[in-house]
Amino acid sequence: MLPAIHIVALKTARLMCTPHQLIRVLAGQAALKHVRSQQQVAQFTLQFFRCPSKRAPPVPCACTFVASCRWLSNNGLRFLPDEIGQLGMLESLWLGNNLLKSLPATLGKLTRLQKLWLPSNNFRQFPEVVCNLPAIEWLDLSENKLTTVPACIGRMTTLGRLDLHSNNIQRLPDEVGQLKQVKHLSLHFNALDQLPAGIGGCEGLVWLSLNANKLTQLPDEICNLHELARLSLHINELKRLPESIGALVNMEALSIHKNQLTSIPTGIGRMREATRISLYENQLAELPAEIGDMASLQEL
Repeated sequence: MLPAIHIVALKTARLMCTPHQLIRVLAGQAALKHVRSQQQVAQFTLQFFRCPSKRAPPVPCACTFVASCRWLSNNGLRFLPDEIGQLGMLESLWLGNNLLKSLPATLGKLTRLQKLWLPSNNFRQFPEVVCNLPAIEWLDLSENKLTTVPACIGRMTTLGRLDLHSNNIQRLPDEVGQLKQVKHLSLHFNALDQLPAGIGGCEGLVWLSLNANKLTQLPDEICNLHELARLSLHINELKRLPESIGALVNMEALSIHKNQLTSIPTGIGRMREATRISLYENQLAELPAEIGDMASLQEL
């Protein structure tokens, strides 16, 4: 049995004990940030540890102050309890590599939640409750079984990073263009055959991965992404690039190999910051002379 401890300003602790023992010692300590139990996979703060029922026990009210809940991955969780909404101070939540198919509506009460990791679960439908998180900055729903993305994604205007790769997404809504602050958008290994014109509204995008989809063309609006530095388009079915592709003047790395391109727009020469462009395994007979204007190019 652990001794009684009076804790005033503890921020981080690593204790050798069970989640239940930790609760007894730490209940009510309002400055607690992170706690790990080395005898359980999960952090005590939600008591989501491996159990035969695959159900997370109710959240103890004394833990509502917790700001970060990590190490909840790989626990075989099938669903979360409604009490998750009681963790009003929660800022980050890791739930990858479980068996989750949906999220409780009470998750929308987590008004401080900034980072939500849900990769490698069993989501077949995009959990729309996440669109109600007013402070969300990073959402990871990669490696699930999603086929669509709802229009409510446009409400997630605080997003800086969105990971949706390795699903089976066939369409993006035009509302994706309302994500003005998103800098990192990963959509590789999906089933996209086109992009909405709204993609051009993601004016803060720096990194966009679209490789291993079924794209046959790109909307001209993609050339409005003037901050874009890395664009991955390899392993698609592209037959042409937008004539104004050269407007992406901050491009550093452009991968468009393994497509069906027969020509490259002359405007590509305006990408003077680009150091690498991959073009192999296309149907190109020649390259435009303007490539010679790309003073920073190191790899072609």
